[in-house]
Amino acid sequence: MKNNKQLVKFYGTIILIIAIMGLVFVVKNLATGFYIEELDFLYCTSEDTCYHERAHQMDKGTSETEEYREALKTFAENNPDWLNWYLHNSPKECYAQMWENAGGNINNIPPELQEFYK
Repeated sequence: MKNNKQLVKFYGTIILIIAIMGLVFVVKNLATGFYIEELDFLYCTSEDTCYHERAHQMDKGTSETEEYREALKTFAENNPDWLNWYLHNSPKECYAQMWENAGGNINNIPPELQEFYK
């Protein structure tokens, strides 16, 4: 029985090492930033990316509410620069991109959307 536990521990350790190596590869070579909601962990390599990932951390489901979706839709329909972004991205990504574009400053968020960033 002890040998089985040792094998499970050994293979579990190997799997963990492989997973960590994969994460290091992604971080080093592909990702400029990411947020893991389950761990409340964010990683970023630039100021803009940090604003974006911080917005994902701040979101806490706001972007999934009907109120936000309606306000975002109305905003996008009235702002051609945002319409394409709105049509091709999820509300979560729109929420984060808006915060990134605002430089992390609520005063730079369009007034009709500011209530969702408090």
